[in-house]
Amino acid sequence: MLWLWSIDNAPDGDLSKVDVEDIAAACEWSKSAETFVAAMKEAGLMDPDMKLHDWDEYTGQLMEKREDRRKKDRERQARYRAKKAAQRAAQKGQGTPPAPPPSHDPPEPPEPPQRPEEARDAPPSKAMLAAAAVGRLDKAAGVDPGLGKVMDFYLNRINATPSATSIEELGAFVEDIQPEVIIKAMEYALDEHKTAWSYIRGTLRAYRSRGIRTLADLQRANDEYERSKQRQEDTRNAKNRRAAPRGGTRPPDTDPLKGFHTDD
Repeated sequence: MLWLWSIDNAPDGDLSKVDVEDIAAACEWSKSAETFVAAMKEAGLMDPDMKLHDWDEYTGQLMEKREDRRKKDRERQARYRAKKAAQRAAQKGQGTPPAPPPSHDPPEPPEPPQRPEEARDAPPSKAMLAAAAVGRLDKAAGVDPGLGKVMDFYLNRINATPSATSIEELGAFVEDIQPEVIIKAMEYALDEHKTAWSYIRGTLRAYRSRGIRTLADLQRANDEYERSKQRQEDTRNAKNRRAAPRGGTRPPDTDPLKGFHTDD
């Protein structure tokens, strides 16, 4: 919704000159506008300088194409009106009909010759095709089921308007990490309320560096983490018993450990 609003109200994607209340109102957010903008930045949808993330990549070309189409429509309408005026003038015998208005656009330079492998546009990647097929049964054919599950979870549970970079990087992780493991990592991110792509990417990189590729690998890592946690707890309790004064016990420390899947 904010992207559509920005096309007409902030064509360059820069919201630094727009009041945060207007930004929140554009998204029908009725609570704190500052909180909403901060959440947008935390989620990676808005850059720290108040520019919509990857605006040029997603909307810049659309704006250029739309303006080019409008310009061509105006020229076509002008030629149509000139043609009709010429026909009316010819029917009434009013002399030579007016010529259509000349185009003031500079001639386009000829395109350089292309090599055979460059003659066609590069096809979209598997990750992009899988993301485009989310919620579209007509486009689901040919999409890898595991990759499709990952993209469906990411777009529906994490970020409905992700950047092309995050889509491509997520697709790269699916090539060597089991899709169910990637979905588990995203579930952990939801539990931690840290759904920025940078956080999820850090978790998946940690998995990769630890050799975690399958659910079985993940279960072994969790089991080892629990055993390590229990050993540390036993060590603290033993120290507490030795240091406790006579007639009393010293309460154990209550500093919880972070899960191994986080980078904290």
